[in-house]
Amino acid sequence: MVHCAALLLFLAVSYVYFAPLLEGKAVRQHDRDQWRGTAEQLIRYADTHDGEQSGWTTTLFGGMPSVLVSLQYPMNVISAMDEFLLLQMGARPASYIFLTMAGFYLLLLVLGVNPWLAIAGALGYGLSTYFFIIIGAGHNAKSHALAYLAPLLVGVVLAYRGRYAWGGVLFALFFALSLVAGHVQISYYGGFVVAAMGLGYLVEAVRGRTLRRFAIASGVLVLGMLFGVGANFNRLYHTWDYGKSSIRGASELTQAAGEKTGGLDRSYATSWSYGKAETLNLFVPNFAGGASSLELDDDSQVGEFLKRAGLRAGDRANVLRSLPVYWGPQPMTSGPVYVGAVMVLLFVLALILVRGPLKWALLSVTGLSVLLAWGKNFGLLTDLFFDFVPGYNKFRTVSMILVIAELGIPLLALLGLQEWFGGGHPQPRLRRALFCSLGIVAGGALTIALLGPSIGDFSSAYDAELIRAGYPQELIRALEGDRASLMRMDALRSLVFVLATGLLLGLNLRGKLTVLPFGLLLAAVVVVDMWPVNKRYDGVSYEPKSHLSTPYPMTPADRAILRDTSYYRVYNTTVSPFNDASTSYYHNSIGGYHGAKLRIFQDFVDRYGGRELMLNLMNVKYIIGRGADGQYQVSQNREAFGAAWFVERVVPVETADEELAQLGEVDLRRVALVRRGQPSPKSGEEHDVAGSIRLVAHEANRMVYESSSASGGFGVFSEVWYRKGWRATIDGQEVPIVRTDYLLRGLEIPKGTHRVEFSFSLPLFAMGQYVDLIFGLAIIGGFLLLLGLELRRKRGGGEANAKEIVHE
Repeated sequence: MVHCAALLLFLAVSYVYFAPLLEGKAVRQHDRDQWRGTAEQLIRYADTHDGEQSGWTTTLFGGMPSVLVSLQYPMNVISAMDEFLLLQMGARPASYIFLTMAGFYLLLLVLGVNPWLAIAGALGYGLSTYFFIIIGAGHNAKSHALAYLAPLLVGVVLAYRGRYAWGGVLFALFFALSLVAGHVQISYYGGFVVAAMGLGYLVEAVRGRTLRRFAIASGVLVLGMLFGVGANFNRLYHTWDYGKSSIRGASELTQAAGEKTGGLDRSYATSWSYGKAETLNLFVPNFAGGASSLELDDDSQVGEFLKRAGLRAGDRANVLRSLPVYWGPQPMTSGPVYVGAVMVLLFVLALILVRGPLKWALLSVTGLSVLLAWGKNFGLLTDLFFDFVPGYNKFRTVSMILVIAELGIPLLALLGLQEWFGGGHPQPRLRRALFCSLGIVAGGALTIALLGPSIGDFSSAYDAELIRAGYPQELIRALEGDRASLMRMDALRSLVFVLATGLLLGLNLRGKLTVLPFGLLLAAVVVVDMWPVNKRYDGVSYEPKSHLSTPYPMTPADRAILRDTSYYRVYNTTVSPFNDASTSYYHNSIGGYHGAKLRIFQDFVDRYGGRELMLNLMNVKYIIGRGADGQYQVSQNREAFGAAWFVERVVPVETADEELAQLGEVDLRRVALVRRGQPSPKSGEEHDVAGSIRLVAHEANRMVYESSSASGGFGVFSEVWYRKGWRATIDGQEVPIVRTDYLLRGLEIPKGTHRVEFSFSLPLFAMGQYVDLIFGLAIIGGFLLLLGLELRRKRGGGEANAKEIVHE
């Protein structure tokens, strides 16, 4: 019964927090809207082609594979299982939070934590502030993957405790579910925790001379990992294969040092690096100002200054919500990675009470995640991982690794709490542990509250911009005072929750509280601690569900452009062109929004982005801007080269650097640059430019042209080149595609009139469907078999106790 009550409580908390979902509304999410902009063409294509998918989209960055945009894997049965779980728990994102709590609760039960204590722990973990901030931002895949991070460890614990079959199957299942969520970075970070726990169990095996048992468990987990990968083969293969051509792969261009680079640019990946002191906002949410856009109160120091300056209430409110309260080193932030004052106290208590390798494993991986989150602020370790740890340089936003600390702190905290209740420690030891942990944590909060404002530097890098914008120095000083005040008040707030938790522990020590009321009271304190902080930073607002399918209402500019039914591209200067997908919702855009755009396109943008050369070469016919009155204005680019054209001459180049540089030095309407080593067109010879190439049909993954030429020649097609998947035919006969002008495709076309067709399909996609199916069915079949055997074994023995199920 307690488990059912726990799940109902988690469900209630999730839906009370997102109550408007019950009224039929949806959370407004910027990144989800951006995704819809990138995926709209692909969704329409599937709707009009009986569910068939296109492996290519033309609406994003001039064209790119749909692998990381909106590609579906219909024979992935693990994906179907995941969808069933989410739908049974109702609307997203409440279902993500529920699964996060339920998964952590399961992990604690497997580790032997009392269910009443596990309820409080699951609430503390599931209400971690970062989990709600990313929901407000629309990072749904990340929220989804985080829901499976804790249960991923269930199989690890069971395997190393000798339950090999259950351990292997559950590890395979939750690993597969994590991969289905589609955020490989979170799954990758999960590997850090698994590795740390594996090392902890290895130490235990060496000490206990049970290396054979350890080896079997490790082998089972490796097998489970392989099955999890196999169940997602299609997704992982195409992600990996596409990644080699994306900005997360190696560049063809030589760098200043004359060496090739692999992975993301280091400065880009470490842009969001946590400050060393800023790490204290895991304990004091407003330690570094909390969020960039946090609204100050009217009675704040800035508010009082504005009143003295004579600003009216409405004008004051505008200023108070626009000033940068955050004073940490990151470019901006939506809020802290607050894990709760309650959990920090219990974490320190656990460091005193808990013994064994698992404690050191969790402490080590938690500490490592903090150090790596510092990124460029701890360059020695960051460079070491970038250069030598496989896969680490493929991911951006290094501070995201703090999700490990968000898992490790409450996990070790609850192990400590279980040790408090069930470790058999004498009262004097427990009393000393409580006083010591209270002294450290409460003393730290008090020190921050009393001394922090006098010794801290509350200036921000953005303050200079405010001064340049005309804000008076007195207002900046008032802003710094408010930053100090916010930190002091939150330090005192954390102190209150530390003392409240200490009081509950003291009452238990004196025999006034047993585990059941203690657990329920602790759960209440946790919720009261986390809930207001989450509401402060989550940025969640709601909108009608109808907005989900049409996030970008058509503008007058869109209507004007869409009257032209020919094939062209659009460049929108009213948004950040290469960081916004709203244009892609209606048009073939040369801009877009994606974290893994093609490397060759990014190289091209870095060199020629927005310039006339790029607009003409990429067939940009319409440019959206704003007039003097601020209204949308559409201008036509009459110099665009069109969909395809013949050139007079093909010029061979030796290197990628040379090819990219020469684009700005030749007349690309008449000359094509082709790198040596490809199927060679006739270099240097004069070709026929009197001929024509006319686009006669086009879809997302198929382009059909009609060429006409008296003598034949080399045709350039204003379509992005990709190293595999595209097939070109002339009158049905396949011909080689030549990479041209660094970014585009070219073909040698014979004289006369011909039908030229390009078609795209993802290699191995059809075969990969069956690989997904076989491994997915094996995992689910194994789970159902073990469940049936377990139920048969327990039949007639009454309701199974959690510990009986978990342990041999």
